[in-house]
Amino acid sequence: MTMKRIHWITVNSFLGCVAWAAALQLSIPTPARVAVLLAPLLLLVAFGMYMFLLLVYGAVTFRSCPEEARALHADICRARNDLLGRGYRFDKELQAGHSHNE
Repeated sequence: MTMKRIHWITVNSFLGCVAWAAALQLSIPTPARVAVLLAPLLLLVAFGMYMFLLLVYGAVTFRSCPEEARALHADICRARNDLLGRGYRFDKELQAGHSHNE
């Protein structure tokens, strides 16, 4: 996070707290006062829902790259074979899993 963004968030949070505290000092009807009291909680819930939906959207629109996956798998196989050539011994489970994936 950049310092400019941190500064913006801090200043706006402070101003929001000042506005909320000032609204609490007003003599307003009970339903409006309850809404003012619950405003921070409602904002927090709304922010959480926004972040959740942003995460879901990112997961749904995530691009798969089969070419890159194949290239990565080939790199792993080359590195594994190089290690085997240098005398490294893998666990039996890894050997079974590796031969199964090829």
